[in-house]
Amino acid sequence: MYNFKKNAKAYIVTSDTSPQQYQIDIYSDITASQTFDEQGYKRKTLHAQNDLHDHAVINKANPANFSFTTPIPNSASTPIILSLGGNYSSGTVSYFDLYISSDNVIYKLEECVIDSMTFNLEIAAVLTVSVSGSAAKLTKFGNVGAVTIPGTVNTLTRSYTNIDRLSTSISEVTLDSVAAVSIDLKNDINWTAYSTINNAVAGTMMYPTSYVLQGRTLSGSITQFLTSENVDTISDTSTSAPIIVSIYYLGYSSTTPLLQFNLPSTAFTRRLNFEELINRVYDFRLNSNATTVKPIYKGV
Repeated sequence: MYNFKKNAKAYIVTSDTSPQQYQIDIYSDITASQTFDEQGYKRKTLHAQNDLHDHAVINKANPANFSFTTPIPNSASTPIILSLGGNYSSGTVSYFDLYISSDNVIYKLEECVIDSMTFNLEIAAVLTVSVSGSAAKLTKFGNVGAVTIPGTVNTLTRSYTNIDRLSTSISEVTLDSVAAVSIDLKNDINWTAYSTINNAVAGTMMYPTSYVLQGRTLSGSITQFLTSENVDTISDTSTSAPIIVSIYYLGYSSTTPLLQFNLPSTAFTRRLNFEELINRVYDFRLNSNATTVKPIYKGV
């Protein structure tokens, strides 16, 4: 039996004392891979002049990588993917295990961390987030039906939302004629290699064992159609402008945003963009170290 990517399912298992299991719906863009370092050693010596091919040693793994796009559900509590990617404390972010189940094989990514989350926000489009991350190890977990993914199972919510309204303000001025908003949250993760003389000599594969959060970046862009009413509303640049982006789904509430980004201080530049409808784009970046900055789901 072949394994088709379109049939893949993804499960997140938290690193809590009592692990929780969450199935998340994914699009067919899911990927996962891990590469290995090869070191070559010369074999040619005075006594072996014809040994021209280097000897290869492969006993060190690079961090694994994964990516997928998932819709953000209209659920009672904050979706797990927003909690794992948006929350951070004590200078670090939480890790988790990711299981990818195909037609007949289940793969496991151990100690995953989210490197980036990209929110593409357009009126009438489904609210989704594209996630990419890294992990310590990618292995075959087992065959479907022969193994069980661990953790207490949480019910999968499949109530997804179209964006009914976008409200965007810069320096307390609400922008009109907003076409689209893009927001990108990045975690600068540095993995620590695990390398010992004993394992190197024994030829044991050495995987990364820990990671450090070296920095975070929250940036994005706001595209606004240019009209006669909004020509001179906002200056071209700023280094301290608060920006609030609110995403509404009327099936939930017309007054409380389903998702909101409240950025207390940003640096932005404004540029013209000549397309069929002339617009201007605000490119912004958070320049405040407020630890509470995160995607706010249903006001929480």
